[in-house]
Amino acid sequence: MAEKLVIVSDMWGTKKGLWITSYLGYLQQYFDITFYDSQQLANLDLPIQTEQNIHEAFLDGGIDTAVAHLLKKEKSPCYYLAFSTGGTIVSECCKNGFAC
Repeated sequence: MAEKLVIVSDMWGTKKGLWITSYLGYLQQYFDITFYDSQQLANLDLPIQTEQNIHEAFLDGGIDTAVAHLLKKEKSPCYYLAFSTGGTIVSECCKNGFAC
């Protein structure tokens, strides 16, 4: 049985996420993968997505929301691969009781 790997995207999520197919294509042969889009975890719904807007939305409560959602979804210790904002989310989860 493959070990679990949780992948958490950068702030762009799947919107600019063609990169994720390369990771999934390679890593799925070694891991049972769960993927989370950081924007979805944070409940972001921005009509205009600029780097500035997204960044501000994460700083204005989005990271806290994403952390709360990820803590509810993932209960068992596993491996994490997180990019940029996703890394911040996972790091904050570790400070709040995640088994990292």
